[in-house]
Amino acid sequence: MMKSQSSDSNRSLPWMNTLCCCGDDPEVTDEPASLLGWIPSATKLREAGVRFRRKEGTSFLDISFKNKKMEIPQFQVDDDTNALFRNLIAFEQCYDKVSPHVTAYASLMDCIVDTAADVALLQKRGIIVSGLGDSKEVALLFNKLCKEVAINDNECHLPSIFRDVKKHCNTRCNKWRATLNHDYFGNPWAIVSLSAAIFLFVIAITQTILRILTFVWHHN
Repeated sequence: MMKSQSSDSNRSLPWMNTLCCCGDDPEVTDEPASLLGWIPSATKLREAGVRFRRKEGTSFLDISFKNKKMEIPQFQVDDDTNALFRNLIAFEQCYDKVSPHVTAYASLMDCIVDTAADVALLQKRGIIVSGLGDSKEVALLFNKLCKEVAINDNECHLPSIFRDVKKHCNTRCNKWRATLNHDYFGNPWAIVSLSAAIFLFVIAITQTILRILTFVWHHN
């Protein structure tokens, strides 16, 4: 409709005003908007025992976390993703009658997609389908979406996901598991070194037990 009226700038102006002023101005308060917080990236969550699965759902917003398993619907990233998400986030930030579901989704993806390795992991699980060709570009896209964006966690659907994931990662057992996986199982040489150390330790223990048994046998 705007294109059909492009010949008359005076008639096109009301359409621009309608687009720019689609909602009431949000009320300004002294209370800062609370944030969803932060959770580790996908590779670090895997080290802490979290499994990623593709979820069959009707909406890409339908994310769940239960029994150490995070299920995320498949999402395709292409050349239009950046503009689409930026417009949706801007709309949710400016129009106070809309819940910030897309902003919360972008915030979650910003956390779990930190590097190209995280993108590769989610691609392997069938969660991300990339049309950009470069995993670094996908990571950079999500990392820039929520800069300078505040989210009221009382109005979106993901606070429980952030809370449960952080609770899982903060348990002592999962912290030790993440440290062990990161420090000793992160590369093949570390695995070889750890295996050699365990082998030498077992030999030392075996020799000690044999010496004790030999001493006891001679003493008797």
